[in-house]
Parts: sequence; structure tokens; C-alpha cells
Amino acid sequence: MGLRKMVLLLGVGLVAVVGLGLYVALVEFRGDTTSDRVILHGLVFPYDPLDGRPFLDAVTRVESTGPRGSTVLVRAEGGWRLRKPMDARADPEAVQKVLSLVRNLRAVAVLRQGDAAAYGLQQPRLKVQVWIAGQRRGFVAGKVVKGQSAAEEETYIQVDGEASVLLVDNTLCALLERGSESLRDRRVFDPAAGEATSDGRCPRVEDRTR
Repeated sequence: MGLRKMVLLLGVGLVAVVGLGLYVALVEFRGDTTSDRVILHGLVFPYDPLDGRPFLDAVTRVESTGPRGSTVLVRAEGGWRLRKPMDARADPEAVQKVLSLVRNLRAVAVLRQGDAAAYGLQQPRLKVQVWIAGQRRGFVAGKVVKGQSAAEEETYIQVDGEASVLLVDNTLCALLERGSESLRDRRVFDPAAGEATSDGRCPRVEDRTR
């Protein structure tokens, strides 16, 4: 075999190997399951800002249902508002904390197989739905377990439409479990919602028109 032919064959083989590697990488990167994306990115809700909007601006709605009922947060003109269980202004700092926790929710472990009941997911304690760039994403949360340190807690969650169980930090779920009371802005009076003043008195009619 001539040297020129050998070099040509080696070149063709190298191209084939590189092409196969790129194909596998592309298929893996574009995996349809959340579990695949979690393994690759670590994030439960990976976000690709196709329109240039940062994550905190792309989220428009957060719903949660837990032991204290349902809570609905909606991005509205002038800021975030609670729509359920009441119509009231949301605390901006509390909302930013929720959004930051959603953005940075990471899987400590991915359990591909397991009994949902064993993780407390057959009757979940919390259900969360988040609208990100027009797409609804969500998960249910089950049992709480001790984290890596005594002060930390972790919880098992299952993303909508997925079979895998993820173990994540419990901070977001613990905050949402507290319901609307942890998200309502009590520093300002909101006449539109018929709220009382900080001392519990209902405002006078003339105060409502100021």
C-alpha cells in the first residue's frame, strides 16, 4: 500500500471518528428528558435565553399547592402580585428569592429507578408550576431528608413527565410551603385589594381615594 493511499485512509477514518463523536454529543445535548439535561447542566430548569432575556425576566408565573392551600404569583404591570388566595401586592424581595431559588435548583442526585411511595411522591406534599419564557414546567416534592450538614435539608422531587427522581435542596420547597403569608408585601397598603392598615384597621373611605 502506497504512502499516499495510507494517509488518505487514515484521514477518512479520522473524519468518521470525529463525525461520530459530534453526532453522539449533539444527540446527548439535545436529549428530550429533564434527567439528561440535569446530568449535563446540573440544573433542574436549564434556561437558554434565545431572546436575550435573563431568567428572572423570563419567568411570568409561579404556582404552588401545599399544606396551606394554593398560591399564585403573577408578573403584572408595576411588579409581581398575588392572585391566589387573595389579590395583593407581592413582596419584591420574597419574589426575587423564589425566582433565584428556581433558577439555581440543582440535583444533588439523580435516581433513575425507585418506588415513588418510598420517596413520598405518591402523595406529594407540594406541587410547583413555573412559567418560563411561555413554557410551563413543574415538579412535585416528597420526603425531606437531612442534607450534607446538620443545618441543611434536601427533598425528593419528580419533574412533570419524568420517571426519574431527583434529590435537591429543600429551601425553595420550604419557602413555598409557607404559602402566601411569606410572599405578601405587608410594608405598603394596597387599596385595590381592600387591605387593612398595618395595625389591622380598615382604612377610611377618604383614605382610599388619596
